[in-house]
Amino acid sequence: MRTALVEPSVGALRLAGAILRSGGLVAFPTETVYGLGASALDAGAMAEVYAVKGRAADNPLIVHVGSISEAGALGRVSTVARALAERFWPGPLTLVLPRWRGEGTVAVRCPDHPVAQTLIALARRPLAAPSANLSGRPSPTLAEHVMAELGGEIPLILDGGPTGYGVESTVLDVTSTPLRILRPGGVSQELLAKEGFDVSVQPLRPDEMPRSPGQKYRHYAPSVPMVAVGPGAGGIETIRAWAEKIQEAGRRPGVIAIGEAAGPWPGSIFPDERAMAGGLFGAMRELEAKVDVILALMPPEEGIGRAIANRLEKASAGRIYPPGHPLPDIPRGEDRS
Repeated sequence: MRTALVEPSVGALRLAGAILRSGGLVAFPTETVYGLGASALDAGAMAEVYAVKGRAADNPLIVHVGSISEAGALGRVSTVARALAERFWPGPLTLVLPRWRGEGTVAVRCPDHPVAQTLIALARRPLAAPSANLSGRPSPTLAEHVMAELGGEIPLILDGGPTGYGVESTVLDVTSTPLRILRPGGVSQELLAKEGFDVSVQPLRPDEMPRSPGQKYRHYAPSVPMVAVGPGAGGIETIRAWAEKIQEAGRRPGVIAIGEAAGPWPGSIFPDERAMAGGLFGAMRELEAKVDVILALMPPEEGIGRAIANRLEKASAGRIYPPGHPLPDIPRGEDRS
């Protein structure tokens, strides 16, 4: 299959809408990351999303809608859910709602991006849209990232330029009391609390089926091993010490951190958490082509930093160590060949 990568002109958007109505797949930008869109009303199209991404069958999808009323056609919108949608939609907040028929839930959000909004309108149906990448890889924040992994597998990629938030939406379960954050993202726990919503963060229980992407499986991982240093005094010094030892062992380190230069190694040093969120996945993709090991410094788990920490925890497979910890063993089997 030939994949066209085009700007979202009127003609391209109309073509994309027709592809989606016919059961095809289209990659498009949102304010968080690029999504792989399919009609949420077409079981065959949904199955194709799972096949193209290599996604586990029990990893749920988020459905993108254009309004609260469209969400109400998919699940029961409670008074609290409506209040959340009125405050944060369109925007990076996904609401887990009870389904109208039978048991189970559906995760729904209204994206804050003109291309995504127009595409939903032209498709005339809700769109399932997980991140447009192979399952387990860093999410795409540029159309080129999508082409690199899904080129030849889908007919069309709409190039809307860089995404804004850079990390996915917050997923909030509104079927529980207090409200439960299943995945931290673009709307922080602090902001939800400030707006008067009682929220908690609870990990997936061993006996619980996932209600949100990113709960069960390793996600966001570069093709080389990543290890992280937790927040706190001495973190950047630990990163530097690790990088020196890795280099002495004949391997190439790369660094992702906030605040100050970490040393003479390839890396992305961000001025603050907001910038790190926007550039995190792109930095992973850039570094994996240059280095053998990526070292990351975790931000404090507050505000958008909680979402960054969640992505780093998944990407590193939980290899997070306190400042001052000696360099852990890093398997060479994961190195890029």
